[in-house]
Amino acid sequence: MTRSDKGKRKMIFKVQFIWDEDAEVFYTESDIKGLNLEDTSLERLQEATEEIAPELIMRNHISADDLQSFDIKDLIPSIHYHPCQHPKLSSH
Repeated sequence: MTRSDKGKRKMIFKVQFIWDEDAEVFYTESDIKGLNLEDTSLERLQEATEEIAPELIMRNHISADDLQSFDIKDLIPSIHYHPCQHPKLSSH
């Protein structure tokens, strides 16, 4: 996670989807605390991540003091998803 500008608290998180050839699953790597997901389907993994990530950010990265101290617009995170590197996906 990175924060931009000294006076603002805009949070930017990164999520990468990775293929584990040995286990034959996709999994996430992220700076969102607690986001440890895997699935055999990249589409299901992406859907689960989009559903769970905002809740994990609220629970693990935003405190009650933050909610009182910052404008809500400055607490809305940006989540950057990085495409999966997988041989089968690259051939399309």
